[in-house]
Amino acid sequence: MPVAVASLTLAASFSVVSVIAPPTAIAAQEAEPNTQVENAYEQSARELDRLFVLLRQARSEQEARRVEALIWQAWLVAPDKETSEMMQTALKARREADYDKALAIVEEVIELHPDYAEAWNQRATLHFLKEKFDRSLDDINRVLELEPRHFGALAGRGVILMRQGRFRLGQEALREAVKIDPWLRERSMILPTPEKGRPLPPGVEERI
Repeated sequence: MPVAVASLTLAASFSVVSVIAPPTAIAAQEAEPNTQVENAYEQSARELDRLFVLLRQARSEQEARRVEALIWQAWLVAPDKETSEMMQTALKARREADYDKALAIVEEVIELHPDYAEAWNQRATLHFLKEKFDRSLDDINRVLELEPRHFGALAGRGVILMRQGRFRLGQEALREAVKIDPWLRERSMILPTPEKGRPLPPGVEERI
């Protein structure tokens, strides 16, 4: 790990897990009929546009955190009741550090709903926790294809790339995330852009 960013990435490793996949799940869906959950899924997708406008307009960190929470709730709404229950079970297993069980469930969800971005994001998180960083990056790429505004996935990409020593690419990912969410917790990891021709900080290697 690059010396200059070691403390930053280690400090962020745990926070990025909550950013990529916060423990607040989709319990509100548990008792709803299947048609109502499907409607909620469609409504949540439409609601995201309004929430991202509010996030950009947030004037304080507290206000931004409230909007972020609503965005996560919208992302976590599942396509149907069965998927909702599966995701809740996977999140519970992840919280209990039973990553293999969580991974098996999430992979089943992906097979059932390949366009459900948050399932891919959950799998990215689990690969991150299992330190399978290249697999996590692959899943993050899919998340961003489905939801380009996923600041959590972008933050995760930044942390992983920096842990891999790919400093500039990691910083680029974090800067992209902050463009979407100016109040992103990982914004503290963004370092001043080196002047042209100046070397990277000591111990930092650039690998594309």
